[in-house]
Amino acid sequence: MTNTITCVKTPAFLSGISVLTTNHVVYTSDFKDPRIATYGSTSVMLQQAAERTKDQPGAFVASLIKQLIHIGTDLYTPCGIQIPGANLILSNTQVEKLTGYISAGDIFKVGTSAKLADLINLLISTLHMLMYGNLYSARTRKIVLYSNMIATGSNVIWVGSNMYAGNEDAIKQLDIGGLIVTVQRLIYDTEYIRRIKEEFVFGGFNKKIQGDGLEDISWD
Repeated sequence: MTNTITCVKTPAFLSGISVLTTNHVVYTSDFKDPRIATYGSTSVMLQQAAERTKDQPGAFVASLIKQLIHIGTDLYTPCGIQIPGANLILSNTQVEKLTGYISAGDIFKVGTSAKLADLINLLISTLHMLMYGNLYSARTRKIVLYSNMIATGSNVIWVGSNMYAGNEDAIKQLDIGGLIVTVQRLIYDTEYIRRIKEEFVFGGFNKKIQGDGLEDISWD
């Protein structure tokens, strides 16, 4: 929107401190071969962008779409995209090394995988509850928990066996998002099932003392 580029640099006189710098971008006469030119003002750049957005909202939308496309095409390239904000803390060399191990695409992949696992769990839970009602909520959670454990366990075993066989790239196939969801459900669902069982046992015991019958419901 403003023919500028904002980077994070560490000036020589500020060793170890990263600052934002805005530079003008120049092109050839046919608007090709973009190059970084002289320094500009970051505050003026933001002001000009805001004014253009007010006068030409379509320009902002077009710029946003182009940036999203640019990020999307680079997200899973071999070089990857660095974690946002990493260069505010680390040096360029450190950021490059970090991106080689984990990039923004990896984090996005984990988040997407976790949300997909949550969606599948929700669908299974909804279908089971529609068939059997709220009375079997503990059993529903057991089914979802066991299915998550089987899926995650299979993935871990597959990745582990391939890495043991010498395929180190197999680690990239580890479903970290699904693993996180499984651990969360293992913690919270186990506690939920324990609490429901406890309420049922003590509630049934009170009824038995009062002379009422204790309904026999299987938890398996």
